[in-house]
Amino acid sequence: MMFRRFLIILVALSIIGVGVFFGFKVKKRETVYGALSTENIGKVNAILDRDTDGDGLKDWEEELWKTDRNNPDTDRDTTADGVEVASGRDPLKAGPDDKLDAQTVGEKTTLGLKNEPTLTDNIAQNLFGEYLKMKQSGQPLTADDERKLLLKFFNNPPPIDAVRLYERPDLTVSEAFNLKTLRTYGNEVAGIFKKYANIGENELNTITIAIEREDDSVLKDLDERIGVYKGMLNELVLVEVPEPFVNSHISLVNAMSGIAQSVAGMKFVISDPAKALASIGTYPHSFELLSNTFAEMKRIFTLHNVSFDPKEPGVAILE
Repeated sequence: MMFRRFLIILVALSIIGVGVFFGFKVKKRETVYGALSTENIGKVNAILDRDTDGDGLKDWEEELWKTDRNNPDTDRDTTADGVEVASGRDPLKAGPDDKLDAQTVGEKTTLGLKNEPTLTDNIAQNLFGEYLKMKQSGQPLTADDERKLLLKFFNNPPPIDAVRLYERPDLTVSEAFNLKTLRTYGNEVAGIFKKYANIGENELNTITIAIEREDDSVLKDLDERIGVYKGMLNELVLVEVPEPFVNSHISLVNAMSGIAQSVAGMKFVISDPAKALASIGTYPHSFELLSNTFAEMKRIFTLHNVSFDPKEPGVAILE
């Protein structure tokens, strides 16, 4: 489908590098969202430069025109697809009567949609409209022009969906605290993470397989992981929180809220990757928040001289 494959690639690049160690704690991994990192810009450029059949149309252009990226002459009229586009001809219609008239251009810029357009369809429509304007301007479309056009979309993903944020009134706060209540709190929080640690296939593995195969059915495996994160979120909200941990617990709950929403959004990575991007934007940030929150909790436990027996779940927070 037009442009969908490249938005799927953007989804992959947006979350690549987020390594999840999901036992009792999360190790931080560097990632970039919004503006791509230098390394990922290089990967995108390599994709943009690819012309599998050598017909003068890059593979991403073949996606827009619905031409065959493995056949240099899709309409079999002895003229290469790229030559036809450059001369204002339709690469899907055999010549000589194949001029791109206003009606044909209109049909192509609306993408021939029969159903309600998805967010991905709308982005593709805008992209193809700009692309045709550049092609029909009479000026040569340079490789740099092509790259700027595509990177405009790669570097400006859809706005991130708002995440449900929790505040102090959403928690049960115990203002009185002592060594016992602090230890109880630590064991309860760590126990929740331990309870859910090994349930379901890691979402990054699932989404990687789905993207590689472009197989939407694989994403059903995400349901179990969505249940894991929502279950953790619900249990963490019910924990009785000692006063010194209120702020860090709010961060912990909000991190889980962001992760739960992001993984739910991953289910759209094949059917509507632009919608998936709007949902998963908080994924790397939520794991960074989770990592920083564990570090802050460790600091608070240390400050209050709290320790745990080796067999207690809370010991993982101090590691």
